[in-house]
Amino acid sequence: MNAEVCTPRHRQHTTGLAAFLGYHALVEELTADAALSGDRALVRQAMMVDPLLSATLEPNAIDALTEEMFEVNRRYSHSLNSR
Repeated sequence: MNAEVCTPRHRQHTTGLAAFLGYHALVEELTADAALSGDRALVRQAMMVDPLLSATLEPNAIDALTEEMFEVNRRYSHSLNSR
């Protein structure tokens, strides 16, 4: 959508959408960084700020889910086991 087509009403919606998508993009970037770095603390942080998880689970349940994920995938994710 170019600037000539955007009315003030459209800009209001695109700003909200950009904010929504920007947050999700940052969470996905954090998740990718966590997976690539093998940093367990960063994985926990990514899990805690994931919008779906944080909307449906309490922090202690997210932490338990993260631990379960580490355990189930232990043989596949050597970098996560060493940190």
